[in-house]
Amino acid sequence: MSEYRFVTHMINGMEGMVRGMFRNRNMQGSPANKIFPGVRNVAILPKEFTDEQSAADYLQELIEKGGNAAAVKIVGTGWLVCAWVDEVP
Repeated sequence: MSEYRFVTHMINGMEGMVRGMFRNRNMQGSPANKIFPGVRNVAILPKEFTDEQSAADYLQELIEKGGNAAAVKIVGTGWLVCAWVDEVP
């Protein structure tokens, strides 16, 4: 059985930067490939949080292991992107 690790990553900027991070998955050196290996897509959720920890707690329960990443807005900071990453290839 695979082991999963919950990975978080902050992106400062607009929503397009989150989408762009996952757009070029097949390019060598893609940031998404390095941070979220094996995660193919990201869902931008219409939810805002005031801090990263609250957002991470929410997403950790929401996101499926082995599924897509999800991103939520952190007011005044940017976007928190999270995913469960498979530790065993």
